[in-house]
Amino acid sequence: MKELEIRSKDRLELKAEIPVKAERKFLGSVLPKRGHSCFEINLKTGEVCLAEFESQDAIFPLDGEVARASKVVVRRENCVYVTALNKKNAEKKVKKMLINGM
Repeated sequence: MKELEIRSKDRLELKAEIPVKAERKFLGSVLPKRGHSCFEINLKTGEVCLAEFESQDAIFPLDGEVARASKVVVRRENCVYVTALNKKNAEKKVKKMLINGM
């Protein structure tokens, strides 16, 4: 009986692409000391590089003054952001954080 059944080989599929919204979450703030840089450290590979920033102008309504505010761009997973004088000190800070249990 199964040999006599007609099976259609054509399938109709509807796919709708939904645009992904980029969400921003506030994870925390860091005020670096004078002369320090912000480093991005990948915990899996151990790679250390300078963090990328987005800068925005903020206008204060009372004074009319313009101030520059910058935000770190978090694009990669498994990364920690640390402010330090140089790469060597940034690595030391992360090792210390990992040993103490963050």
